[in-house]
Amino acid sequence: MMIISAIAIPVVNGVLDNYKLNSEARQLAEVLKVARNEAIYYGQTVTIVFYPNDNSYMTRYVNISGKKNTYHKLSNGIRYVGKTTFIPSGIERNPYCAFNSAGTPVTAGTVTLANKKGVKKYIIVNPVAGRVRISDNPPQNWN
Repeated sequence: MMIISAIAIPVVNGVLDNYKLNSEARQLAEVLKVARNEAIYYGQTVTIVFYPNDNSYMTRYVNISGKKNTYHKLSNGIRYVGKTTFIPSGIERNPYCAFNSAGTPVTAGTVTLANKKGVKKYIIVNPVAGRVRISDNPPQNWN
């Protein structure tokens, strides 16, 4: 019985780690898609700010009456890794992705999430159309 437990527990933990990673990647991709749609709907810029040191992000609504900024902390064991290609500028000191009223990203790029095992997911925002996708591999133009 001990042998079965010794084998089963790491397998279950690995499956759980991958589930958390996939879930967080899907949630972040959905947040980015919703931000794009809201920017079009409200005719105002909507921004997702990434906080790599805190493993969190926030949807920021600056000029949209009645909308409150929303904050999300990544699940335990999920973190930002490597570099994000979203670049801080202006007064914002953290990387961010902003969508303008046409749904076009003002800043586009890639965010990389990883679990405790080092498995990575890339959440990619296309710079032209603002299409959001999740990949197991970095984008082709990745340095």
